[in-house]
Amino acid sequence: MIRNYITQAITMMRQHKLFTAIYIAGTAISLALAMALFIAFNVQLAPAYPEYCRERLIYFEYIICHDLIGGGYSHLSTAGELPDEFIPFIEDIDGIKQFSLRRNFYLENTLIDGEWVDMRLHSTCVDDKFWKIFNFKFIHGAPFTKEELHDAKIVITASTAKALFARTDVVGRRISFNKTADSEGVEATIVGVVEDVPDCMTYTTHNIFFTLHTNNIKPNDDVQFELMGENQLFIEAEDIASVETIKKEFKERYARYSKEVMQRHNCTEYKYDIDIYSHWQFVFNCEPGDTVWDVFKNYFYVFLALLFIPALNLSGMISSRMKSRLSEIGVRKAYGATSARILWQVLWENLFLTFLGALIGLVLSYLLSDLFIKEIIAMHQGWIDECEYSAALLYSPRVFVTTLLLCFVLNIVSALLPAVIALRKNIVHSLYNKR
Repeated sequence: MIRNYITQAITMMRQHKLFTAIYIAGTAISLALAMALFIAFNVQLAPAYPEYCRERLIYFEYIICHDLIGGGYSHLSTAGELPDEFIPFIEDIDGIKQFSLRRNFYLENTLIDGEWVDMRLHSTCVDDKFWKIFNFKFIHGAPFTKEELHDAKIVITASTAKALFARTDVVGRRISFNKTADSEGVEATIVGVVEDVPDCMTYTTHNIFFTLHTNNIKPNDDVQFELMGENQLFIEAEDIASVETIKKEFKERYARYSKEVMQRHNCTEYKYDIDIYSHWQFVFNCEPGDTVWDVFKNYFYVFLALLFIPALNLSGMISSRMKSRLSEIGVRKAYGATSARILWQVLWENLFLTFLGALIGLVLSYLLSDLFIKEIIAMHQGWIDECEYSAALLYSPRVFVTTLLLCFVLNIVSALLPAVIALRKNIVHSLYNKR
């Protein structure tokens, strides 16, 4: 039976070439644009090397102080990270699997064996738990331990090792950073080499990872340094359900901590905002309190333009075509065909055309994906460059199947309504349609 439906669909394609071409092209373009957009989102949201815990990851960026009064300050407005003294306050929060600290480290120059290196390197300082949250693949060596966080040791990526030394087995080699006439800088020892991280990874795209206290700054006894420090924070929740609970408890504990600091320094007022995000909130540049619905509303009109509007246009075309087939429907009804069987045939014809359009759209979507990924990242994170991403993120069966199913549903709905209207006509009206 299905074979007969497909044969009938091929015959109809030959008889109505213009309709077929418009239908397939419309489906292909619609699916390609939608899938390219979904791929761009998938690259930033789906778990992948080394950020396999993205859906359970919470990221603290900084605290924004609007108004600090007292303790030697009058209406101070500033921003900073978490102080060391606050970290013990979050260690026993329910739902936290583990957390890791990160600090910024800015490279001004690099020196190897007495020669300056003309190469831009992205760096950061991390602790030992960073390697547990993010599952890096070590090609040589091993990550530094908790006992080594005050030592000048680094982990570098394979491409960085090749660029600096023309090989990857460089464990034990030493590199000097930030060395000037007035400063000795930092001379660090390489303890590990990791597999390169795709540029689309949000938190782990760095060339060099220093130990947390490599660039340690000793804070003075001041209220500003007690309320704000140098630590950014990664929290891996035990499960997705714990994420919002952890964020709420985190904010409550910082409120208690800041109140203690204010009392100790005789401060009268402290207004602030804490930027602590779920991974998807950070990717979409949301406010910390935004929900999934808030994000969806921003993209609703995009999805409407890519999927629903083409479906409505196809529905109009199918409606016109069904009017031209009323006499055929009348003849089939006169010979005993049921409305259900005729409807089933019409749906199979449209599914077959949709499938052909989907195959073309699949190829087209991968041609468009590179441009879409760059534009989406630029829109969310403010930069656009040569963005690299893994094949697993690009050729995701889940993205294709989800987009294809959505496209099938919309096309079926677009074909269903005109077909039902045509089938409700009585046999006499249908038979005399072209008379």
